[in-house]
Amino acid sequence: MALTSTGNVVVWGRDGEWPVPASMNGRTVTQIAARAASVLAVTDDGKLHHWGVTSGVESPQPAELPPGYRVISVAGGGDHTVVAMSTTTLDFTVGNVVVGGDNPYLFQRGGDGNLWLMREKEQYWENLGRPTDAGIDAAVGVVAIGGTRPLAFVRGTDGNLWSKSWSGTSWSWTNHGRPNGVAIESGVGVLAVGGARPYAYVLGSDGNVWSRWWNGTSWSWANHGRPAGVTLSEAVGLTLSVNGSAPFVFFRGSDGNLWILWWSGSAWAWSNQGHPAGVSITSGVGAIAVDDTRPYAFVLGSDGHVWSRWWSGSAWTWTRHARGGGHAPVKAAGVTSTKSHRQPAFYCVDQAGWLSLTYLGRC
Repeated sequence: MALTSTGNVVVWGRDGEWPVPASMNGRTVTQIAARAASVLAVTDDGKLHHWGVTSGVESPQPAELPPGYRVISVAGGGDHTVVAMSTTTLDFTVGNVVVGGDNPYLFQRGGDGNLWLMREKEQYWENLGRPTDAGIDAAVGVVAIGGTRPLAFVRGTDGNLWSKSWSGTSWSWTNHGRPNGVAIESGVGVLAVGGARPYAYVLGSDGNVWSRWWNGTSWSWANHGRPAGVTLSEAVGLTLSVNGSAPFVFFRGSDGNLWILWWSGSAWAWSNQGHPAGVSITSGVGAIAVDDTRPYAFVLGSDGHVWSRWWSGSAWTWTRHARGGGHAPVKAAGVTSTKSHRQPAFYCVDQAGWLSLTYLGRC
């Protein structure tokens, strides 16, 4: 048995040359080994595949590996397989998104500086590399175009915005540069308007909010400015309203107020939502839309409670929420929804170090 320079497996004495099977998703085989009547193959994504009589399968099947591990060498004999594996630490989360309706994708930057992907269904880590001549410096966000094609945005060590996208057959990096030469200070998040047009929001070194958006045929930068006389201290979250067609991006301002950058259907506008009476906003929790039409923004207040600013359909309202477990929350952990997107919920870490999940009544 031998491995050719084209990544094919050659077996003498029985079936001639075996092309790399389609179930390997076009990956190149980098190393092979044999057991009794079975083939072991390592592909360039660090996965181990096996097939043959003693494996009990005719087409290659991926072996289950510990999270974050890659196979770098394999040897076999009789009924035994020995593998050497390497691993990398995970530095921070770039984002997560559900692909195909039921397969969560988690994107992380590894300690090796590369972008890593965990597909929940397949239960393995894939190394997506890094931008050409640049490392990954910070997360911006992740979205799935049409629910099937993931797109992960990051800030590179060159100060540019980069995206890693799946075309349906392969992954590729795209350099989106900087908005009019303005350095990107931090990522805000990513949305897919109408499910098909991605908008990546960032804060620039000029203090303005910028978006990199796709109009259906090309990419453009848009300068959304900032509220007059206000520095945007923190991105609270972003969501879509009006059946997924109108972005709402929430920020905490230096004036202590909650601000919204939103699309009216014909123009972008800033809206000052103030703060709960007698309470200052200490940090953001997240944002979500009920029924894809009514935005909710959650924040932590100086009174030790989580507050939401939400749209009833005709007016904005502040609501204070009970403390999960009776302890004051000290750190936000995110928002979600249940019951067909009609029941918002938020995660917080309390003073005792416990993670709590608080459900609101159905809205």
